[in-house]
Amino acid sequence: MVIDPEAELPPDTAIEQILNLMASGELDRLVGALRKTYPDLRDEVEDAIHEAISRLMRRRAVQHPGAWIYRVASNHLLRAFRDRRHYSSLEPTPQAPDPAEIAQGRQTLALIKRIVDRWENAHIRVVTMLYIEATWLGEPLSLLEAQEHAVTILGEEISIGSIGTWKARGFDRLAEELTKMNYHIKREKDEKK
Repeated sequence: MVIDPEAELPPDTAIEQILNLMASGELDRLVGALRKTYPDLRDEVEDAIHEAISRLMRRRAVQHPGAWIYRVASNHLLRAFRDRRHYSSLEPTPQAPDPAEIAQGRQTLALIKRIVDRWENAHIRVVTMLYIEATWLGEPLSLLEAQEHAVTILGEEISIGSIGTWKARGFDRLAEELTKMNYHIKREKDEKK
């Protein structure tokens, strides 16, 4: 069997799926849809999305990542709504994050930063990292917020359309590089067998 190294492979890692959701704007649409569905929990939507992304990161990949994230976040919000309704006088106890998840998340973020830092185009580099870091913190950016941050960092006027273009190009390139990296890792494993 001949493997074409230039052929596009479907995203088979959770990080690639998350990057594709961010690049396409689907993650922002999920946040909006959840805010409309749970208007009393608007402040908790980002936490629910972040929780869903964290759970997806522990998996290999899912068939429909947008639907999966929406369902997991929706279930999280539904539980929060029920808890508020039934136990409004009780304060929930915060759960401590799993140290292994934190370490894995930091390694993944460091890998992404190393990849993006090699890019020549400063505009694409800055906009991509703004979105990556904001999402990692559970605070997805709107185009307007990204524009404001990019103007501050780059010190020049930038249109919202340019932000959207650079975001799409950055995430496409990042997904492509991660796919190639994943392909080479798989190929090395296959050769060792």
